[in-house]
Amino acid sequence: GAVRQAAEERGTGALIVGTAGALLPGPMELDARLAGTTSRFVTALAAVGRGRYRIDGAAPLQARPMGPLHDALTTLGATIDLVYVSPKSGRAVSRAAGMPYRDKLLTLPPFLLGSQAGVSGAADIVAGFSLTGHFLASRVFADQGLPMPEPRSRLATMLAARRDDQPVSHA
Repeated sequence: GAVRQAAEERGTGALIVGTAGALLPGPMELDARLAGTTSRFVTALAAVGRGRYRIDGAAPLQARPMGPLHDALTTLGATIDLVYVSPKSGRAVSRAAGMPYRDKLLTLPPFLLGSQAGVSGAADIVAGFSLTGHFLASRVFADQGLPMPEPRSRLATMLAARRDDQPVSHA
């Protein structure tokens, strides 16, 4: 767990011996099961730790919104392993939570999260076009009864035909 613990049965309690305020370094996993408050607290706590921490839980907990907490933590410099976007909610989804549904989710390219790596190739740009195109088509143009603009569609098709080893101009 996140603290070294020594449990001693004393009636109805247990003695927990902490680590003098220091979070043990990762990698570490915590199954919060259905405990929403615990998962939020431990997620914030893990953001100040060293290493990778994986906080998971039962399906009902995984369905609860964590976006505002993740947004706040990434603003403070934490890295959350967000790699998918739900086409229904528009929310980012972590690799672990999205893996069972990956064929139904949109890819979130790292450059849209402010990754220092930037665009790594044509596949990132195509994923970005696919992601933004989905929401433009379903939430902007569809509401106005308009198709996706042809120049955008042509550019997306052209980019999809590129190989990742072909240079991508940033100009």
